[in-house]
Amino acid sequence: MECNYASHMKPQPSRYMRLARQVLGIMPQSTHKSQPAYRPKPWPLQSGEPWLCHKAIAQLEDLIVPGTRILEWGSGGSTIFFAKRGAKIHCVEHDPEWARLVEAELVHRKLGGQVNIHQIDLGPDYVNIVDQLSGDFDLIVVDGRQRVECVKRSNNRLVPGGWILLDDADRENYWPAYQELAGWRTVVLKGSRTNSEEQIQSTMWQRPDQSSKSA
Repeated sequence: MECNYASHMKPQPSRYMRLARQVLGIMPQSTHKSQPAYRPKPWPLQSGEPWLCHKAIAQLEDLIVPGTRILEWGSGGSTIFFAKRGAKIHCVEHDPEWARLVEAELVHRKLGGQVNIHQIDLGPDYVNIVDQLSGDFDLIVVDGRQRVECVKRSNNRLVPGGWILLDDADRENYWPAYQELAGWRTVVLKGSRTNSEEQIQSTMWQRPDQSSKSA
């Protein structure tokens, strides 16, 4: 599995890592060579499910088949969820410590060959990584940082009829995504987040295919 780490980065703990340390007592990964790479895993890596609402997960279950090509900003349980179903994934993650945990979990589950993790600092490269990837995607999941920029940069890389999912899409600062994808089929999915009572919204847009354009 390819994992590109930026040598100039200073690791900063993500909200997942802070939650793991507070709730489960997970400590930072040791660099001692005698220590195994695999560690007790925080949720959502334990569950192997996306940290989305249940309706969004059900929608994704219907879409993913072996060979589905996915571009994902933000990694975690969703990455495992997709890989278990035979998808081929490019995953963009800004947090180096979290990327290492996700990579270790994928290897532990023997799913590493299906995922390329691109660990990239926040900024233009985080968004523009899509320009370095070949081929188009069946599904793009935007659940990391710089979300509106990621939607704008990547939506033309969907196959006709492909889907893009934006998590927490009801946030006011994400509304420009709706303007960017105006005219696309839109599915709004609301409900409680997995392993939580928090009420959230994910929105999915389907790129028009040739038949719908000519209809």
